[in-house]
Amino acid sequence: MGEAGPVLGLSDFNLLYNGEEEEEEPDAECLQQLSEARQTLEAADEKVRQMLRAHKEAAEQNESAAQGLRECLALIKQQTDCVTAVAEQLQGKRRFLVQVTRAESASQHRIRKAEHAKQHAEEQHLRATAAAKAAESAASITGHRVPDELAAACVAAEAFSWVVADAEAQLKIVDDAGKAAAGTLVDASMSAVRAAQRVAAQLEKQAHIHGVRVTELELAGQELSKAATAHMEATFVAATTLDAMARTAAEIALKSHEKESTSAEQAFTRAQERSEAAQQATAQAAQAFAEAGGKFAESFEKARHTPVPVRAEHVKATAKMVSAAFRQLVPACTAAKRARDNWMRAAAASRKAEQKAFALAAQAVELAQKHTEAAAEHAVATDQEKVRQREHRDCEAEIAELESLHSDLKVKDADMRRKYEHLKAVLALAKDDVKKARAAEKEAANERRALHTRCSKVEEEHSRMEEAKTSAISKLKDEKYDAGQVAQAAAGKRKASEGRLSGAALASEAPAAATPRLSGRAQPG
Repeated sequence: MGEAGPVLGLSDFNLLYNGEEEEEEPDAECLQQLSEARQTLEAADEKVRQMLRAHKEAAEQNESAAQGLRECLALIKQQTDCVTAVAEQLQGKRRFLVQVTRAESASQHRIRKAEHAKQHAEEQHLRATAAAKAAESAASITGHRVPDELAAACVAAEAFSWVVADAEAQLKIVDDAGKAAAGTLVDASMSAVRAAQRVAAQLEKQAHIHGVRVTELELAGQELSKAATAHMEATFVAATTLDAMARTAAEIALKSHEKESTSAEQAFTRAQERSEAAQQATAQAAQAFAEAGGKFAESFEKARHTPVPVRAEHVKATAKMVSAAFRQLVPACTAAKRARDNWMRAAAASRKAEQKAFALAAQAVELAQKHTEAAAEHAVATDQEKVRQREHRDCEAEIAELESLHSDLKVKDADMRRKYEHLKAVLALAKDDVKKARAAEKEAANERRALHTRCSKVEEEHSRMEEAKTSAISKLKDEKYDAGQVAQAAAGKRKASEGRLSGAALASEAPAAATPRLSGRAQPG
């Protein structure tokens, strides 16, 4: 070229300037290398984003599995608490069922006992009612006997008075000196007459006292009958009164009547003792009067001062008649005593029958109240038995319901535990996926950093080459023309071409290293 001359040199200079204008346009090969490098880098970025998305999805699945596991664990705890609570309720209901069963057995025993008591009280009430009616009838009969016995006693006492009067009249067949009275045919011993008169006076006195004592005894018997009747009525009222205040008043009245009855019984006993003593004294006086009358009759003799002669037959007949009159004293006194005793026994039997009738009537009323109470107790026991049976049925139904609920809860608990084990396995897989995604993400990031580094080096070399070219052109423009300048520029261009070829080789290696290794589960971070 040095031999070409100015024209050739001029054409090379024009080519240089024309080449400068062409070099100012982008180099297609270099741009292709840069584009391939950028595509490789974008592929690496996309791979990183895919790994990030896969990591995020795996993390979300892991969190979802962990949340499901926590919820399942909470549900298992809640289910376990429910099972425990239901089991405790079931145990409590079973204990309550045992108590209800015992209470039901006790109520059944109470019903049997109340039914037996009711039947027994009813039988006792019927027997007591019959006995009260019989006692009332007997009291009525004995009560009717008392006036009859009293009348018989009065008749006997009157008969005794007549006998005494007849015996006293026999003493008047002689005067006080024992001489025959007018119209009589016998004389008597004055001592016998006076002794008989003394005994007659004593008998009359004792008979009067006995009459007074009998009257006192009758009055005492009447008072005793009144007191006994009042006492029995008070006893009946106290036994049959249900109200508490009225019962208290009745008990106070009963105590008062008990005192009056006791006082009347004591007065009657004293009057009876005095009457018996008077009766005994009267009997003794009657015996003595009968003996004195016998001696008086034995002392009879013929009257000495009579207008007509007296024969022995007349004396014997008169003595026999007088003796017969005096012999009636003791039987009459005994009959009067027997009649009085019969009256006393009848009165005592009447009082006893009345007391028995009142007592049996009160007992009948009391047994009627017991029968009523037993019937009420039987009714209460029956109602209680119905309540216990209802409680037993309700408790069994609740136990059946709780057992069913307990079984359902146990099934649910078993299902929840199986779900928990499944979620544990899922969580383990999710953790493994997270680890793999994290590792793939790290690997993709490392590859991207490596690509970034290599691409940065290529761009830096391209940049340096452009700067060198620009600098060379600038220098060529500033410098004077040199014939060897074209050859130098061609050598520089060959070096630039070699640099571009080396950059393309690096860009062709990058796509092979950026192949994705994870599934599409990753999401961009």
